[in-house]
Amino acid sequence: MKNIQNQFNLSKKRIIKSIFGLFSLSTMLFVFQACYGTPQDFGQDILLEGKVLSASSQEAIEGVEVRIHDLPQYTTTDAEGHFSIFCQRLDLYKMQFKDVDGEANGQFSDLDSTISIQAIEMSSQMLNILLQKK
Repeated sequence: MKNIQNQFNLSKKRIIKSIFGLFSLSTMLFVFQACYGTPQDFGQDILLEGKVLSASSQEAIEGVEVRIHDLPQYTTTDAEGHFSIFCQRLDLYKMQFKDVDGEANGQFSDLDSTISIQAIEMSSQMLNILLQKK
């Protein structure tokens, strides 16, 4: 009889230990999420979009890499020369336009440009970029 009672006490201790461990884990995860959860930017982003054209013929240029300095994201223009890139709102953007496909669409000179965004209320900005042939 004592053996059965000891086994019951051990089982009871294991159950209590498991429940306590589960609550401890869930508490730790809650605190981690509360302290290190996803940051909220409250609308401080902007969509920069535009079209890259040849300065001489006004034709769209496909395959131009569009980068914003000091930001990790970049994009490439499509067949109509369109690009769009979503990034944090700044007053000035240092952008680089580079013909990465080379001979496929003609070779165009790289362009480094600084673009100023004046309208604070806007959530997107449309740009027209002209590239010169080499």
